[in-house]
Amino acid sequence: MNDFMATGLSTLCNRLNKTLEWLNVKATTICQKDGKIDFVTPNTHAIGLKAIGSSAYLTEFNTTDSACRFHDYTNKEWTAFKDLFGENMQTIGKAFNLIVH
Repeated sequence: MNDFMATGLSTLCNRLNKTLEWLNVKATTICQKDGKIDFVTPNTHAIGLKAIGSSAYLTEFNTTDSACRFHDYTNKEWTAFKDLFGENMQTIGKAFNLIVH
């Protein structure tokens, strides 16, 4: 992989994490336990993004829950990702997430 490709993927991964951070804040819930109120914000964070073809990416996340949440976000909040991956973006949820555009 040339340096330009690595820099582009790093930038794309950073932009993906900014989008995920915004969606995590949006998904914050309020929980009450033993009379205490806590705000719970999910932590969905991509730790790797690899190009595996001309229009496909393999994503790696910090936890399995994070990967599942990402797949859920792409189904419910797909418009948040269209600037990153295009209008025709699809995710294929397996033991990993595959983004195809």
